[in-house]
Amino acid sequence: MAGDTFDIAIKIISVLAMLFFVYILVTGSITLVLYTRIGQGDPKGFWYTDRDKLKKYIFKSWIDWAGSPSTFSYFPEFAGLGVSTKYKTFSNATVSNCMITCESSNSRGKTPKCVGFDFQQSTSNICTLYSAMDGIIAAPGGNTLYFIDGLDTARQYIGYGDKTMPTLATSNIIESSSGFDCFSNCSSNASCTGLLYSNTNTCVLFNNTFDSTKLIAEANTTTYTIMTHTSLTASPIRYYSTS
Repeated sequence: MAGDTFDIAIKIISVLAMLFFVYILVTGSITLVLYTRIGQGDPKGFWYTDRDKLKKYIFKSWIDWAGSPSTFSYFPEFAGLGVSTKYKTFSNATVSNCMITCESSNSRGKTPKCVGFDFQQSTSNICTLYSAMDGIIAAPGGNTLYFIDGLDTARQYIGYGDKTMPTLATSNIIESSSGFDCFSNCSSNASCTGLLYSNTNTCVLFNNTFDSTKLIAEANTTTYTIMTHTSLTASPIRYYSTS
């Protein structure tokens, strides 16, 4: 009788061990498929499976290790960038296909090909993807700039109209044909902390420690400092399907 009980216990343990092995095999395979990003670029691809649902059945640490699709935040009404490297441009776009094109351009463990994009809403709806961005220049009525969260390192120019600095430690003075040339020169200069731009197309880059409370009045001149960008807004747009 004791022997029968022992045999039954062994069989139960064996069945449980087999079930656990099958569970590890199946969930491990799913995790590895996620890790390799199979289906990336297809809005209904497996890479975009709802992680919250998976975590009900698979170890949370495994799903976290496999990674998740990128999320985006946006900067409304920007006029341009001090420096940028364009990756791809296409028209007749939607924000959703800009997002999936940008997200699917990046591979695990490699330098991102796309850190974000700008969306120009017009009759052509132009989407421009960037592999590098810095020096956001804001302006009312401009395009919308989107970043992949975690890759939003671009600094921003903050402007003070009809203001100048009392003294300037200048790195150079450039006769600029446009304001964007001025911003570009500052963004490309590692020691530049800001600039002055006047309506005579004179661009002065400076390397002072910036203190907005010490600015003094000077008509037709705008002082800009380059600093960490202002807060972004998390995008509510879902660019893939989890159903």
